[in-house]
Amino acid sequence: MTFQIHNRPAAKAVIALTIAAAAASCIKEVPADAIVAVGNATLTLSDLRKAIPAGLSATDSATFAESYINSWISDMLITEIAEKNIPDTRSIDRMTDDYRRQLIMWEYQRLKTAQDGPPELPEDTIAAYYDRHHAEMRVETPMVRGILVKIPTSSPLLENVRKWYRSDKDTDIELLEKANIKDDDILYEYFRDNWVKWEQIESRVPHNFSGRTPKTGEHIEVSDGDFTYLLHITETLTEGTEMPRDVAEPIIRDRLTARHKLSLDRRLRQELYQQALENGKIKRY
Repeated sequence: MTFQIHNRPAAKAVIALTIAAAAASCIKEVPADAIVAVGNATLTLSDLRKAIPAGLSATDSATFAESYINSWISDMLITEIAEKNIPDTRSIDRMTDDYRRQLIMWEYQRLKTAQDGPPELPEDTIAAYYDRHHAEMRVETPMVRGILVKIPTSSPLLENVRKWYRSDKDTDIELLEKANIKDDDILYEYFRDNWVKWEQIESRVPHNFSGRTPKTGEHIEVSDGDFTYLLHITETLTEGTEMPRDVAEPIIRDRLTARHKLSLDRRLRQELYQQALENGKIKRY
């Protein structure tokens, strides 16, 4: 086993690695930016630069570089020993070739999909899919609609906010929104028009609020001393409930997009196969 170090990682300047590499002698031609070699494998400065995460300071980059080089040396040593002790590496070579082909195909398919752009999914297509599959689309975690207000317990607006957040009048909601704009200490979240996961609401309030089961029409008030939390739940969806269309729509779009990608892949394979048959590229024996 041969083990050659063409330089040692320097904390002050990684570029100095190339100087020692250029002066080193080896049986085979050494790349100009070689850092270290183990047997027939060589780690170059360009390889190292690709591995170093962006945004690191000079000190952190040097630390990462030294760790990466040492890890690379260990990997090469283990690989060299393993290759000599494993009786048959042909199956590994086949798996490596298969995986490489898969990566190349996936990258090409990704590029083709990016070129073609996302599929057009008009509303009638979404509606048709929902009509066919709505019974199987179920809520996995409770969801709610409503209003959440966080207000300082000492605020002179607290009594008014208690009245406004319970109201269905547009004028009261406008007053609540204006209070939120004027006072930065008031947190106001309006989600009467869209469904939100119950766990997201629980995470915004004190610990003693968690563990509740939401109920439609419920008004909940809790305090942590400094702030009072007011929640009006206007609608609920329990776990296992059939999804409304607006909740199901993102899922439907993902499914239809995935189906579109599969269709593109199938068509690409068919076209390439037909072309190969016509030009004689495929030969069966």
